[in-house]
Amino acid sequence: MAHGAEGAGEKVIIPADATEQDVSAHIEAEYLHGRHKSGWSYIYSNQNSRRHPQLVTIGLNPGGGRGDFDWGDDKRLIYKDTDRTVNAYLDQPWGDNSQFTPLQIQIQAMKSRHFRDVKPDHMLSFQLVPFRSPSWDELAHDQRMRATEVGFGLLDWTLANLTTSSTVVAFGLGQFEQRLVGWFRGTDPRTFEVGWGHVTATAWATPFAAKLIFLPHLSRYRIFGRPEFTQESKIFG
Repeated sequence: MAHGAEGAGEKVIIPADATEQDVSAHIEAEYLHGRHKSGWSYIYSNQNSRRHPQLVTIGLNPGGGRGDFDWGDDKRLIYKDTDRTVNAYLDQPWGDNSQFTPLQIQIQAMKSRHFRDVKPDHMLSFQLVPFRSPSWDELAHDQRMRATEVGFGLLDWTLANLTTSSTVVAFGLGQFEQRLVGWFRGTDPRTFEVGWGHVTATAWATPFAAKLIFLPHLSRYRIFGRPEFTQESKIFG
């Protein structure tokens, strides 16, 4: 696939035909090299989702690192077919008292409103950067720079089976949106208000998927279900 995103820094591309063991070993080596402490988690869905992705969601990096939990021992590439989890946004409550978090509720709402026909195991969900942190800014600058290169280097493998009928929805990527647009060779951007002041969403055409959509971070801007989100049908239509 090797779309090749533009950007500075050392690049290590994981080939599309790499094994899961190879990818796990690569992430673990980079985790140690980058002096990360809070574990890592990459794909939030099961193995079938990478084989047959119809809906793809991309976040920035997984949270974690605070509290008494030993985050450093929590490392996962992908949920196996034998695991109970099909997609962690849909069936693995992260909140207190086994409740879904606002982010999960927003992604569930997006799926039910616009991707009802997509089976949960055809929904590929992953983080651009696999290394956990309480927040992105709490990673040191050099960690963020290298971690970003690791993330973009994984895309050829992660999205090896993307098709022109797949829809890709990224949220909360901030400064990395344009670089991901470059990887997807996006064209013809359309910008839409989401009902939160000047905050917007953008939809791009791409030769590799049906559509590439960027949303604001859905735990901060809970747009689905708000009457102010009047352009929702234009974004997802």
